[in-house]
Order: sequence, then C-alpha cells, then structure tokens
Amino acid sequence: MRQRSCYLFLSIILSVFAVISCNSDSFELHDVGDNLVKPSTNVIITDTVSIKASTVIKDSIQTQSSGQLIIGRYEDPYIGDIKATTYTRLAYMGTSSISSIDDETIIDSVVFVASIGTRYYGDTLKTAHFGFHTITEDMDPNDNSLKEGDVTYKNIDKLPYKADPSFSFSIDVKPNRKNYAGTAAYEYRFPIDKSFADPFIEEALIENGFVTPSRETIFTKSTLWKEKLKGFAIVPKDDDNSCIFNFLNDANSSARIIIYYRGNDTFYDDGVKYRTLELKFNPSISFSNFEIENPKNNIDKLSDQKVDVSTTETNNLAFIQNGVGLSTKLVFPYLSSYRDVGTSNTVLKAELLVYPLEDSFNDETHLPTNVSLAFSQLNEDNIVVGSVVDGSSTAIRGAWVYDKFTESESYISYDITNYVTQQIYKENQSVETDGLEISFTDALNLERLILDNRKDSDRRIKLKLVLAAQN
Repeated sequence: MRQRSCYLFLSIILSVFAVISCNSDSFELHDVGDNLVKPSTNVIITDTVSIKASTVIKDSIQTQSSGQLIIGRYEDPYIGDIKATTYTRLAYMGTSSISSIDDETIIDSVVFVASIGTRYYGDTLKTAHFGFHTITEDMDPNDNSLKEGDVTYKNIDKLPYKADPSFSFSIDVKPNRKNYAGTAAYEYRFPIDKSFADPFIEEALIENGFVTPSRETIFTKSTLWKEKLKGFAIVPKDDDNSCIFNFLNDANSSARIIIYYRGNDTFYDDGVKYRTLELKFNPSISFSNFEIENPKNNIDKLSDQKVDVSTTETNNLAFIQNGVGLSTKLVFPYLSSYRDVGTSNTVLKAELLVYPLEDSFNDETHLPTNVSLAFSQLNEDNIVVGSVVDGSSTAIRGAWVYDKFTESESYISYDITNYVTQQIYKENQSVETDGLEISFTDALNLERLILDNRKDSDRRIKLKLVLAAQN
C-alpha cells in the first residue's frame, strides 16, 4: 500500500505541473492520496500571489563617454514627449593640422559629418530637425555643478546654451543604411555656412605668423581652446515628433566638422587645390540629457529616485524607458504568509508573468522582444543593491514568450523560485531588499515598454506560486 501511495503522489505532482503550465489563475489545494493514507500527509498548493507594482525613476544613468551622440524627440501617448539632447565639445587638435593655412587661404565649404548607429525608437519615416547651439558654460564634470558625489555627466544633467543655433540641419533617419561598398555605416553630410570656419582660420593665421601682433592661440594652448570653444548642444526642434537615434562618435567612427579650403599647397581634386581641417567631437566629454516634456499618467509625480508612484495612480500602467530613467518596481507583501502552510514546505516553482499593454505598440513603437531585461534588487531608496539570481547564482533575465502571429499575446516570464524561497523563509539573503526592479540591461537602450496592471485584466502582473507542504 505504501508503494502504491508513493506512485500516486508522484503522478498527482506531475498532474499539478500540467495545470500550472496552462497558467491557471485559481487557488488549488490538493490532499495527496487521501483515499489511501491518512489525510494531511502532503498537499500541493497553487496560487496567484498579489503584487504591488509602481514606477520609479533613476537619476544616475551615466551617458558621458558612451561613444555616441543621442538626439531626437517623439511624442509618446503613455509617457509624454521624450526628448534627447547631446552636449559635446570639439577635441583639441594642436598646430600640426593648420601648417598649410596662409594668407591666400580661401574657404571652399564646411560640412557636419556623422554616421547613424543602430539605436533608435519612434517614427523614422518622419524628418527630424536639429540645431547646433553654442554652450555658454564650461563643460567640466569636476566643477561642482553636478549632483553631490558625481564626477561624470548623467542622463539628468544639462548645460545652458544660446537660444539661436549656430547652424541647423534636418535628416531622414535610416539606422541600417550602409556606405556604397556595404562595409560600414553611411556617412551623412550636412552643409554649414562658411562663416563657421572664420574663427579657426583667423587663429591659424596668427599662429602661422601672417597676422601681427603674435599671441597664444587656441591651437597652442588647450586651455584657450576650451575657453573659446565651450561646445555645442545638439537640440531637437521643439515640435518635432519623429524619433530618437544615435550618431556614432567613437574610435572607429567620429562625428566631426570638416572645413574644406584652398591655398598654396600640393593637393588636387579635379584640378582644384584643396585641403581639409577636421574638427572632431571629443567622445570622452560628450553626454546626452533625457527629459519628459508634457508628462502623462502622473509621471510628473516622480520627483526623485526615492519616490514610488503606484500603478493605482498611473491608470494601472507601469513603465520602462531607460533613457529618462523609468523602471518598474515590484513588491511582494504577502509572501511571508506562506511560511505557515504546513510544518515543512518547499517552493516548487515561482513564475513571474509580465504583459505589455496591448495597444501600446505598433510599427513605430514596436515590442522590444530582442532586448534583454534585467531583474535587480532595490533598497528602500530604490538604489540597485544586487541582481536577482537563480539557485546557481546566475543573474536572472526575462524570457520573452513571443507569438509572431498574435503579437498581442506575447509576454515576459521570470523564474524567481530561488528568490521567493529566500523571501518566504528568510534564508541565504545576501542583502535586505525593498522590492525588485525590471529594466533593460543596456543602460542606454532607447526603446520603451508599457506594462499592463489593470485588476480586471487577465494580463495584469502576476506571480504563479506552487508549494509542496507537509503536515
């Protein structure tokens, strides 16, 4: 009889897992083998656990030295108008590049040259418009203008700049466009008025002895370069509603301004003498600011990182958008109540299910199913204090369950059995946590995700819990 009971017990466990795999929301209590042995020997409990969800905002995402110039603006119907502005400065170049400039030099043309990277979000079919505005303060993250303790520019930082742009440009964004050989990203070229080159040529003429009296110039002294060329803010037009994207600005692909000039030299192109003066943007000091204009769904209540705004205040929605710092926070307030179920309990499975809001994605605001989702532990100030790990101490990542035929049925699954076990029994906890955070693993990911947490929706955020309890 004992052997038969064991076989039946195992078969019932397998049957319960079959029920769970169908995502049942009902509470089930199974007395195992109660027709064969004394009741209350073993029970399998399946339950859907209540979760408190909210949105928090990060103000410490480093955007300096990212190797990219992130710019753009689009109107998000759930978050508000998301805007990215890049602040950058021309890299000091010394005297070697100006040796051929003399009093016969004539400016031929000036262009801004840059290649688009792979990051973008929004409607790339609409033309985007930008202005290069001169910054009016020094770009120096060590000048005490940042938040206390910071030494690098973050996503919330900005600098003052002149209202009127030095020059403007428009672009039809094509993130995957290649050069004619197909070997590298296509270089876009935007014309600039030739007068932009005048200060550089004047300084070069003084440096090369063609203008008196002589003096130190921006080419001989880097401090003068920084003082006179404070930098630029690349700002999207106020009413733009297109996309956010990135220009590459790293060792392999530099954003730059090229001055083409003619003079008494030996370089020819179609019979015309010319040389170039290339002014590259300094990648080590460049940074991007992100902000939400005209916020929606009470997102403006996120005054700082310590504030949680519950989904009950945001139309039962939670938000993820790394640029502006939005992430979703989850709290499981009732896990400790499972500690008293039986005398010896085991968490067989704990699966967190997260669903995108059905009408929140389309061809422009697509589902980020190719993006990895981080799962982190937060303290009471909403600062990340560690990753959520499985039983082998490997950081957990969200797994997209993607239905390409019915995209609206897609969702994200997390196996958090190890974490839930620790929370119920308060064992092997390396840190004390106040909740869990869902965000994109890439800090500068430009996509966004709107999560459904409506109480009357079968797509609300939920935790499926399976317990084996012994009395």
